[in-house]
Amino acid sequence: MKSGGVYQYAVNMLAAFKENKKHDYIIFTLSPDFPFEDFKDSNWKIVPIGFKRIKNSEEGKSVNEEKSVAPTFRRKINLLIINLLRALRLYRVEIFLARLNSKKRALNFEGHGIDLMVYHGPSEMSYLSNIPSLVVVHELQHRFNRQFPEVWSLGQWEKREYLYKNVAKKATIVIVEIDQNKREFCEIYGRDENTVEVIRCAPPIYLTKNVSEEKKKEVALKHSLPPGFLFYPAQFWPHKNHRNLIEAVKILRDKGEIFHLVLPGSKQELWGEYEKVLQKIKDLKIENQIHLIGYADNDEMSALFALCSAMIIPSFMGRIQTPTIEAWFMDKPVLQSNVPGILDEVFDAALLFDPSNPEDIAEKIHSFSKDENLQKQLVLNGKKVLERWSFSNLSNKLNACIDRFDKKSAR
Repeated sequence: MKSGGVYQYAVNMLAAFKENKKHDYIIFTLSPDFPFEDFKDSNWKIVPIGFKRIKNSEEGKSVNEEKSVAPTFRRKINLLIINLLRALRLYRVEIFLARLNSKKRALNFEGHGIDLMVYHGPSEMSYLSNIPSLVVVHELQHRFNRQFPEVWSLGQWEKREYLYKNVAKKATIVIVEIDQNKREFCEIYGRDENTVEVIRCAPPIYLTKNVSEEKKKEVALKHSLPPGFLFYPAQFWPHKNHRNLIEAVKILRDKGEIFHLVLPGSKQELWGEYEKVLQKIKDLKIENQIHLIGYADNDEMSALFALCSAMIIPSFMGRIQTPTIEAWFMDKPVLQSNVPGILDEVFDAALLFDPSNPEDIAEKIHSFSKDENLQKQLVLNGKKVLERWSFSNLSNKLNACIDRFDKKSAR
């Protein structure tokens, strides 16, 4: 769950498949916190990879309740080896070892009579297995934003290129979320456009607009939140641009305008900027306005949306953001980075700003806060655009894609 949007995307795909009763499904999961109880139908089978499930008979719990256990020691050893290879710049060796590990994992797929493997993101297993594959490619931002270490340093650029080239070459079906991603993927990697489907994602299925007053009070009290804050749920990667957003809050305070900013997100290692963000807040002396609440679980997120006045997204990467779709669904106005291609997706359903300019971010926050008509119009516009990003749209197109493959395979 702590992987954020990628996890929610995967769960949405599974929920879409549950509506298609014509097929049998096998879930191979690496997630110890996978929602096992949601997939107990007769046409579903779950195969954990890399961890064991044991019966939990602790006091107060049913002996039939199941608990997931991950081999944390082995994971730590693997991370140590990876960090050593990266320190020595032996990126090709890391790619080779990752390939061996993926090939070993792909052996789990054998013996199940599988016709099609579905991957909710680019995976080496998709081209190391001989089973036909459907692979989702979320974005190609490493091609356009090389200034960020999470997409170019320590061999990340090379690994992404290696991954996408092989996916383009071997995948039976490729799914992207917007038209521009399709054009870029086909142009860069030479993929036939007829084998790439545009299927937009949807708001996470756990979100609900029906948040009780008790729940809102509980979450606000837990995190000491003021009413009407700006909300930005994101991991603390450099490209997420927390620091310019915090600078904008300071600019507004110097002008006598007080805005509170709530930033959920787990502390990330390696390229994570949590400590730098924390230091920025201290340097600007605005600790009482910036609320770092840590990882927020599904149960809290709906309440946080209900409590906020707007979603603000200063990220340098990504034309459409999962929080944008979530905000539209929760009837909240959106302020967002004006990155190339963004207008083709949000149209007039977001107030855009220059993410590299804290002054412009501050100006847009100011103008938004003073214009109630603009706030209402953004919500109305968001509802209209959300029709393209609905769960029914995702489910219908994804299942139609699977059914077409089924018929083609039969022929």
